[in-house]
Amino acid sequence: QQQEQQQQEQQQRQRKKTKKGQPANVQEEPGTVQGEVREDGGGSHSSSEGDSEGGEDELKADGQAGGKRQDKERKHLTPEQHAEQLQRTIFVGNVPAKMPLKTLKAFFSKYGEVASARLRNVPVDLKSKMPKRAAIMKNKVDDTRAPAVAYVVFKEAASVQAALAANMCELGGNHVRVDRAAPPAKAAASTAQASHQFDTSRSLFVGNLHFATLDEELIQFFTCPEALEGNSELAPAANGGLPAVEGVRIVRDPATSLNKGFGFVLFRTKAAVRAALSLNGRPLRKRPLRLTRVSVQQQQKLQVQRAAAAGANTKGPRQQQQQQPQP
Repeated sequence: QQQEQQQQEQQQRQRKKTKKGQPANVQEEPGTVQGEVREDGGGSHSSSEGDSEGGEDELKADGQAGGKRQDKERKHLTPEQHAEQLQRTIFVGNVPAKMPLKTLKAFFSKYGEVASARLRNVPVDLKSKMPKRAAIMKNKVDDTRAPAVAYVVFKEAASVQAALAANMCELGGNHVRVDRAAPPAKAAASTAQASHQFDTSRSLFVGNLHFATLDEELIQFFTCPEALEGNSELAPAANGGLPAVEGVRIVRDPATSLNKGFGFVLFRTKAAVRAALSLNGRPLRKRPLRLTRVSVQQQQKLQVQRAAAAGANTKGPRQQQQQQPQP
């Protein structure tokens, strides 16, 4: 009875925090580690964001919901240790939201021994009234709304370079995006590592997306047989046997995980970009897509938005709006 009473009190405290917006559920920018990556796959803590909860939507490698450590005596990694660990970490995008972490670890273990893995930005059922962390533990996950992202930490830094070869390989039915993990946005803004940007000369802006469009749908749009007709530059044969698409970024609402109607696509070659422009106006989910090259104005606007978001991270817990990813 005592344990049940403690659990009820803990749940009440969690509900109060959720109502106050602490921590708010901020969607991370792909390729960016928002805080500390722990050896054992535990919660992420970011001093730049003032995040005391470690993210409600985080899953640890053992399948349990991540969050604040019960062991308060456990010390955080030093900046030097965190920087070293960052060199051993990869970002994995477009991960099926219900992907078991054991499967994820097994997939990347062929590139080197995996120390830990964790999921972030897991889309839970919007009808669920329980806190997000609890909803994830109860498997109240809506994988039809958005994919999740993951961070995989290797034992050796050399494994990261090998794992980059998995970019756009199929995992659980999705073509995953694999990149080196980047520092938090604020830290990266003042260094040469200022985020993993898409090469604008090989990128397209995609507008008029249906708000339920998934990353995988956009990848398939540019790689399906219909798209390849008359566009040999989009064929795998013209791209080293790999898909012409190298990466996709769809901007999403942090509260619902639904996209905001636009995104960016990175291609392997400039020739593939020119070929993809011929698909302008073709429908996806019954909506004609608007395909244009990424303009200087768009790039500058996104840079300003990202800088503002990075500055807002110093104002307290994660209650800021989603920062727009750069192309």
